[in-house]
Amino acid sequence: MTGNRRGGTRRLRALALCAPTGLTVGVATVPAVSAPVPAQAQAAGHSAGPRLMERLDRGVVAVRSGEKEVLVSWRLLGLDPKSVGFDVERSTDGGPYRKLNRDVLTKGTNYVDVGHNDGVTVYDLDGDGRAEVAVRVADGVTFGDGTQHTETDDVRQSIAILDGRTGAPRATAPVPDDYLADGPVYARFGVGHLDGRTPSLVAYMKNRVGNGGFNLMYSAWRFDGHSLNRQWKFLRGGQDLPDGHNTRIVDVDGDGRDEVGEIGFLLNGDGTLRYSLAPRGIIHGDRWFIADIDPAPAEHRVRRPAPWRVTPTDQPGPTRSRRVPALA
Repeated sequence: MTGNRRGGTRRLRALALCAPTGLTVGVATVPAVSAPVPAQAQAAGHSAGPRLMERLDRGVVAVRSGEKEVLVSWRLLGLDPKSVGFDVERSTDGGPYRKLNRDVLTKGTNYVDVGHNDGVTVYDLDGDGRAEVAVRVADGVTFGDGTQHTETDDVRQSIAILDGRTGAPRATAPVPDDYLADGPVYARFGVGHLDGRTPSLVAYMKNRVGNGGFNLMYSAWRFDGHSLNRQWKFLRGGQDLPDGHNTRIVDVDGDGRDEVGEIGFLLNGDGTLRYSLAPRGIIHGDRWFIADIDPAPAEHRVRRPAPWRVTPTDQPGPTRSRRVPALA
């Protein structure tokens, strides 16, 4: 992380648990090493000279906070002005520092770095009998054949389809830029037969808004052996649609076409919203499952989404499981 201050730029380093990464934090003023003695202390007979203070640095620490996130934190010093702000930069494997935050950070002394932890999955997407590798890439990524992917900046990203035997790119397509203003997105990929016949790559993509919330975007992609084309895009926006830490792609209603499920909502195979479970009290959680557990014989029941077992993780007290009736 880096930041500017009067008199120069200070760079500190910390060891992130995910990779060799240099971090620096910069501030607007230089911390002093002494402070004036309060008037009441002088009245009590103490010397009017400056009292000694420990010389502290920013104490930058980076700790993995999730599968794809690193929490970076640092000290706020006692003599920092109220208007102090910070810039954060990352250097990977000894490379140049690149700024992560768009605006000066003034509301805290921490930053969640989602970096470019690429989503990836492996599947025969074009039906030629050999699996391809789908991966999210950013500027500077080197493919298996030695070619390098380029973007216009360090925020824009693309989805690449690689030859499973060589790692060479067969097709690339840009990640939608709807949430580009809040930085790069992290992703997880899955595959489903959304039309009942041909496999589609489904991408869950997310980044953090400046106020602490999250943007969420789903998109579906078709690789025909030559090009990668987006089928649809779904933006959560301000809708109350709880998401979690895994996605299920499965035919929940038996019509032969897969749906895309999150812990708190379901998308049809064409990318339209089918329903939300937020009104039923479902919130963010780590794991959820779909199962056909209706005890009635198959000939005596109508196929519908099976009950979901949901385990909230952000509730106080012991972990509790909640069973929610499925919606037709």
